[in-house]
Amino acid sequence: KDGTAVKCTSTAQIYVVACQVGYPALKKDQKVKFWINFDYNLEHLQNRAEVNFEAKSDGKEDRPADNKVDISIPVQYDTGIILSRQSNINFYVADESTPVVTTVKTLDDIGPEFNFSVKVSTSNFPVSLLYLTIALPMTTEAGNPLLYVTNINTQAGSPLSCDSSGLVDPLKISEKSHQVSFSEESLRGIEKLNCKSAKCKYVKCILKDIELKKDYFVNVKTRIWSGTFISATYQTTELTSSVEVETSNPDLLIIGLKQLPVVVTVSKPGETADVPVGVIVGSIIGGLLLLALAVGLLWKFGFFKRKYKQLQMEAEEERQSHAHDEGVL
Repeated sequence: KDGTAVKCTSTAQIYVVACQVGYPALKKDQKVKFWINFDYNLEHLQNRAEVNFEAKSDGKEDRPADNKVDISIPVQYDTGIILSRQSNINFYVADESTPVVTTVKTLDDIGPEFNFSVKVSTSNFPVSLLYLTIALPMTTEAGNPLLYVTNINTQAGSPLSCDSSGLVDPLKISEKSHQVSFSEESLRGIEKLNCKSAKCKYVKCILKDIELKKDYFVNVKTRIWSGTFISATYQTTELTSSVEVETSNPDLLIIGLKQLPVVVTVSKPGETADVPVGVIVGSIIGGLLLLALAVGLLWKFGFFKRKYKQLQMEAEEERQSHAHDEGVL
């Protein structure tokens, strides 16, 4: 920028560039800045970008060690993978007037359908392997069932394959009836029924031989156990599944948004809300403070003094009345 002459040429050594700066000499306190742009090679991905600078001159150097500096920068590649999901419902009302079915003969006896599809979209960045994990909250901490998986499928001929062994229709309800029971359970204070507050099971999927700019789908079909939500005490909670996609080398190949929730808000009309302990304690303290304030104001304006004098006068009049009656007798 200051007009300093800089001429750079390649050398016999690979990846080495020699530059003449301010030839034949730099002035005192003169500075030159170098801007280096890097481009990546999709065939040879590197996890670091390294640059070594060394300055040489024809003059004598007092501190030649200051003429060298090594710069190493960690590199990550954004794969451009996009994860999305879509569900058939996002709200469910548990009607406590509905009888709880304990003899399940068909899937309709379990509860409403909750189905969702997961889409993984690739970009023009080549990725050889992806891992997709679907987490499903299956039971509460007390053991009451939440979701019942009826089917998991992918596109025919798709390089996306999922391991759902033991998850799909484990009770064989499509073939025979089954007895179930639900225990009364408090879900108050549980805002989300997810893998932190409930017990989950996982669907593991692998996506190989990935094409550029392509969409890949996984379809998950479940039923919500209505008996659990009718029997439990709560007002509103969120039944939350989750999907997550990851590359085979997450330290090098990153995904901007790699995890998404799949939420169904469940509400139970008519359920009374708990009054928080803090509200009760605060109300008591507030009442006592108001009472103390009222007493203080009455005292300040002489209410109790006037009342005391009035009582004294009434007592004196009563005493004199008794004395007069005795004198008459």
